[in-house]
Amino acid sequence: MSLVASAPVILVVHPSVPIRNVTEFVALAKARPGELNFASGAPGSSTHLGGELLKSVAKVDVVNIPYKGTGQAITDVLGGQVGMMFAGISTIRQHVRAGKLRAIAVTGEKRAAAMPEVPTFFESGLVGVDSGTYWGCLAPAATPRDIVNKVSAVLHTVVESADVKPRLEERGYTVIGSAPERFGENIRSEIAKWAKVIKTAGIKVEAQQ
Repeated sequence: MSLVASAPVILVVHPSVPIRNVTEFVALAKARPGELNFASGAPGSSTHLGGELLKSVAKVDVVNIPYKGTGQAITDVLGGQVGMMFAGISTIRQHVRAGKLRAIAVTGEKRAAAMPEVPTFFESGLVGVDSGTYWGCLAPAATPRDIVNKVSAVLHTVVESADVKPRLEERGYTVIGSAPERFGENIRSEIAKWAKVIKTAGIKVEAQQ
């Protein structure tokens, strides 16, 4: 019904990894195929798929180190056991600003308001690394069009308001507040994009114990 906001993710590295930007990352990964690694919160998570998308776009071989949750993944990157990872702004910003991790680039079409000092992958010359999560509101398919438009307009007004927008941006979100048609287009394009990434990476559904 309406795409409300997106939450981009940031590629961060441990200070021991000798890269400070996307160009240096690609150069090092190509010089040392299979030697660099990245942590991910769980198979199929945004932290995992973001890394696989980066590998596909940059055409590099970087090994995924999967964890059962983002917390332990961040702990091991902070400790230097794993070299890098994609993470949400709200969970990683404090470590970057404390100098414990180095931010390389953020996904999305524009810089995140919560960390405007970090360039996008697009700015850095690597087009196509657009990962993260999207937040929106859906309605049953039979919902009358006038109701869909009315609710969508209200949502747009709310997320753009002076009370809400700054709070969302402070937490690492990018406010969108789009029309229903754009949300539908976004869902379809995301399904196609990630299906290709999953197939290329050979990701399989794990059986539940």
